[in-house]
Amino acid sequence: MNPPRLLHLFNRYRFFGGEEAAVNRMTSVMRQSGVEVRECFASSEDWEGPQAPARWRQALLSLNNSDFVERVQSEDATLHSDLWLGHNLFPIISAGVLRKAAQLSRPVFLYLHNYRPFSVNGAFWAGNQLRPEGLNGNFWPEIRAGSWQESRLRTAWMALVLKTALLRGWYDHVTEWIAVSQFVRDRFVQAGVPSQKISVLSYPFEPHSTSPGPANSNRFLFLSRLTEAKGTRVVLDAWRQLVDRLGASAPILAVAGEGEGMVWVQNAKSALGEKIEILGQIRGEQKDAALRDCQALIVPSIWWDPYPTVVYEAFDSARPVFAARSGGLPESVKSGVTGWLHKPGDSEELANQIEDASTQPATTQKMGQNARDWLLQHAGNHVWWEGFSKIIGKHLDCSKSTKAS
Repeated sequence: MNPPRLLHLFNRYRFFGGEEAAVNRMTSVMRQSGVEVRECFASSEDWEGPQAPARWRQALLSLNNSDFVERVQSEDATLHSDLWLGHNLFPIISAGVLRKAAQLSRPVFLYLHNYRPFSVNGAFWAGNQLRPEGLNGNFWPEIRAGSWQESRLRTAWMALVLKTALLRGWYDHVTEWIAVSQFVRDRFVQAGVPSQKISVLSYPFEPHSTSPGPANSNRFLFLSRLTEAKGTRVVLDAWRQLVDRLGASAPILAVAGEGEGMVWVQNAKSALGEKIEILGQIRGEQKDAALRDCQALIVPSIWWDPYPTVVYEAFDSARPVFAARSGGLPESVKSGVTGWLHKPGDSEELANQIEDASTQPATTQKMGQNARDWLLQHAGNHVWWEGFSKIIGKHLDCSKSTKAS
């Protein structure tokens, strides 16, 4: 298959996160592989401030933003694109681009980093608990909790947008869905997506040529947005138990990230003193240094975490992971091999596992090496490109054959 011309669609969120980083890596890998990529991105920040459309108009545009759809069509014509690759489409790009793709006979592939269009906020998270009723078409739990942008009204409207797009069959125009994990794929099939129209392909990730040696400190790292869904309270509760049991010999918890849960972290710092370190938001070399300086990473997600890239980052540093048995996490974190798994929300089980690991550094180091070996076998930009080429190739060949006939 000759490298195609690809129109890349992504609506950036208000805060930079793993999805945006993954989208940027995809653009880079595709260009390195010879694909002519044209980015057609929007930013949610454009709909904030005095120059933004009125809220009522934003609500209407999120279903079909004709101005942005026209921009997409113009970019498509300039590129003479062979296919479109989409990620998050809301609120600015809008579901209307799916209908436009059908009108232009463009194959469109939708990468699933979360659970939209079957969840309003993409996480099935409402009222500080997992509410997956959207899989059966019921958005009311998320609406009642105001789960999107902290507003019941906006959540209700976005639910109506998603429901309308689904009922009108706009999502039927998706040529193939690409889930980042088998767990995400299974949930979408459960929601009614035909199994033959959804593949599994995680993010592109290129491991470093070498990994750091064992950490010299008895420190564990929690690197996350500080929210209930991410398990912030769980890991802090686990540390309180560890300090109660072990006193001065308890390990240190380094917390990196921002979010509404920072107040919980600060309270824990006040209570536990030097056993809690607050690193704030870290990226780049600061993140690499934090991973080098820890025994292991902790990912105690309560929500159905699709497949967080931070696990790959830990594995790349030869650090095992303590993860909740939730979402796509068990697909890379293998209990007793590359890390430990605990029941989501169970701080006591997590504390027990960390206590055992902190007293058995040789075992922890062995799991870290296992994690690094697993990553080298399963990851790499070439691995992602080969998988992506197979997914799009069958449809592009079919599309070209149809045009030729």
